[in-house]
Amino acid sequence: MAAGGTSCPSAASALARAQSAWHAFYNGDFVDAAAQAEAQFQLAKTQLSLADRSASKCNRDDTALERAELHFEIDVVDARRARGSTASLQRVASDLTAMRHLGLERSNPDLYRADIGRFREVQAETRGALVIPAPVSPPMRAPAQSCSGIDVPPHPNSSIAPAVPSATSVRRPHGATGVTVVVGPQGNVLSTLTTQSSGDPALDQAVLGAVRLVTWSPALAGCRPVQGEYRFTYTFPQF
Repeated sequence: MAAGGTSCPSAASALARAQSAWHAFYNGDFVDAAAQAEAQFQLAKTQLSLADRSASKCNRDDTALERAELHFEIDVVDARRARGSTASLQRVASDLTAMRHLGLERSNPDLYRADIGRFREVQAETRGALVIPAPVSPPMRAPAQSCSGIDVPPHPNSSIAPAVPSATSVRRPHGATGVTVVVGPQGNVLSTLTTQSSGDPALDQAVLGAVRLVTWSPALAGCRPVQGEYRFTYTFPQF
């Protein structure tokens, strides 16, 4: 992003330097130039922190999503280095939540799904057991347009993305987890029922936990929110 095209030029400049340092690290020769690669990695972190501080002083910041994406890339490396400590995985999960709030899931769903997959890979590699944190639910607003009168079932407002509970679980043969979610008129989850087990209780529980980490839109009947059921199945990839 060019500094002249943003409302927060200091943040954009620092972000550009951070991105340049990150690319130098990512494309570095880790065998013959490990020290130089590490210096570029630390420079990327320093410049990204500077971009964060600069953005916090701006009245309007349009670098937020790019900064969140670079935080994710850097934090994935740190999580692998930390062998999947809870704190390092928490930072990666928080980056994912930030990117979702900033619209990445809508603007580039393929990239967002790929990043979710990378998070799961880090968990499996490091035996992490973190569940992606629940997003902050915005207040529900009535739709601006008039209701069509068509009854609709409840639905999640974002992808249901269970975290890998353990590397052992996903390496064993397993099937799909079937779930029925009862959603109340306020969009609250009233209950969950496992209708089909994957064969591994830990995987089933991870899916049930993920159901409560997303916000929900209630069912509509005659343009009024009512209680309803949402049914789905989920299969963890086998690493």
